[in-house]
Amino acid sequence: MSILISIRPLIFISKLAGLSLFTINSKTCQAAVTRLDLFAIFVTIFMHLFFNFVYWRSVLGPDIDDITNEILEVSTPLLLYVDYLINAFAIFWFFLKRRKIVELILRFAEIDENLAMEFGIKFNYKRQRNKIAVLLLATMMVATLININDFITSAGIKINSLEFYNFDIIFFLWNSLCQIIQFCCFVVGMRAIRQRFKLVGHCVNDRLNAIKILNKIHLKIAKIVQDFNEIFTPIMFMHFADIFCWLCFLIFDIVTYPWKNFFETLAMNIPHSVYMISFIIATIKTAESVKSEAKKCVAKLHDVSGEVKDKNEIFQFLIQLITMPVKFTCGLIDFDWKMLFKFISASFMYFIILMQINKSFIEK
Repeated sequence: MSILISIRPLIFISKLAGLSLFTINSKTCQAAVTRLDLFAIFVTIFMHLFFNFVYWRSVLGPDIDDITNEILEVSTPLLLYVDYLINAFAIFWFFLKRRKIVELILRFAEIDENLAMEFGIKFNYKRQRNKIAVLLLATMMVATLININDFITSAGIKINSLEFYNFDIIFFLWNSLCQIIQFCCFVVGMRAIRQRFKLVGHCVNDRLNAIKILNKIHLKIAKIVQDFNEIFTPIMFMHFADIFCWLCFLIFDIVTYPWKNFFETLAMNIPHSVYMISFIIATIKTAESVKSEAKKCVAKLHDVSGEVKDKNEIFQFLIQLITMPVKFTCGLIDFDWKMLFKFISASFMYFIILMQINKSFIEK
């Protein structure tokens, strides 16, 4: 399949993070396990076992009584462990949904084939591959620099009492790589959906006589949106909740523990905060752009419905598309700014809990 050319960098790097435990055969269009997949599985299992061994040895070690009086020394490793659990769940979830992912890619290929045969629209997959590669490299470079900054600035601070920062620079970067790939998979997939919505919208203006074909392509795109939501809903929801907890924890760090050097605190907190906020804004804007393009297509189909004889087919299609908005939370909550407000409210409660626990430690 030609579409595999465009996402080849994403597939390859995802294997290094253990997020793609299968390979799609371009000839048979079936998911199979290759040697590289086996290597990815081995690395993933090793990293997880190693991380759990060191983490729980530190937590349950003999010095645990000496550090329980400092909430910061416990919360930081705990949040990192939550990051680890989310990534472990993501790897397991992607493996469970491997057939759904294959169907998703096949449906993309089918839509591209229909656009090429009926409307002469051909995708430049090599150009898309280069864009995805640049996105991955730029994101990983920025994330690596920020993680190294966190590691260096926290080296002289007391938060490494659990000996957590003494071993985990490799795992810390690997864990961050897992998060980056998950966000990049989401952004790349949503932009691909948006691109096809946009192309179908242009075809509505040029080819009114092919409105039935456009309806069928639209329904396939809507099915892609449904499958995409099913794959990424739990992962993105947990990542966003985790990011907001991190932001609240960083605010708590600045307010409660300004340390001796205020600039050192800023150097540690601001880059990471900007990095995480950028991911939130990028994903929200991407989702909103997809919904915008979908609404434009619906409006155009509604405008031309009077010029087409078979109005019932268009009406049924419009109902199906309108009742299937782009969502991330298994259909429970729309992915919009109201959802963002709910995340902020929940994170603010987490911040208050941190302050109350810290106050009780001080009183004791």
